[in-house]
Formats: sequence, structure tokens, C-alpha cells
Amino acid sequence: MYHFNEGGLELPAGYQDRTVHIFQHKDPTGGDTITITRDPLPEGKPLPSLIDEYIAQTSTRLRRFEIISKDTTTIGALPGLVLRFYWAHAEKGRIYQQQGFVGYQGTLLSVTMTALAKDRSKVTPRFDELLASFKLRKG
Repeated sequence: MYHFNEGGLELPAGYQDRTVHIFQHKDPTGGDTITITRDPLPEGKPLPSLIDEYIAQTSTRLRRFEIISKDTTTIGALPGLVLRFYWAHAEKGRIYQQQGFVGYQGTLLSVTMTALAKDRSKVTPRFDELLASFKLRKG
């Protein structure tokens, strides 16, 4: 049984959960979005190595990619990583992005907050509070 906020359904055999949740701040001056994604976690590969690979790939896809910080943390009582960086969007200008990564039951969970770079001081504490509230369900 696959559960979502409004209900649940029985998925046919062979489907993998690749759910993406997207939340947009309702304040038009806030403008930030939160995205939660899940990807299969390669067996035997440590989280720091996965994130280093992610950084290498992302740095080639995003213009003017600039890492601000990469720190270890605790997410949902498990060891995780937080990555903060800037990149350049063609229409919106400089973007500030924060990502929290944690491995859980064979899945790499990623929580991302994206905002305009000018809003960094406003959204950084918001993201930290979001990660502090992260709770994992018992599987």
C-alpha cells in the first residue's frame, strides 16, 4: 500500500517510489520553494561520496555554481549532510540553494530550499528549522 496525504493505493508490481514533493511559499516576496525527492541509495556507497559525485555533476549543469558550505549534520536522528551554494539562473539572476541529504532504508532523501540570493539571510534559518523538524517514519 502506497500512502499519500489524501489516501493510498496498491501499486502494481515493479514500480519504484520516485515521489517528488514541491512546496512554494505563499508570500510573493518570500518566493522560496521546498522540494523533497527520493532516489535509490547505492549499496555500500557512503553518503559523503554520493554528495561529492552530486557536486561534480551539479557544478557542470548550473552556471556560476559556487559552494558556500558542505557540513555534516543530523537529519531525522540519522547522520546527514547539508550543502549550501549559489548558481545563476538566466532570468531570475543569482540563486541560493540549500540541500539536506540523508540515507534511509535504501533511499537517499533530499530536502531542498531554493530562493533568490538576496533572501539568503531570511531563508537560511527557515531551512535550518525545517531540517530540525524532520522526522522519519518507522519502516
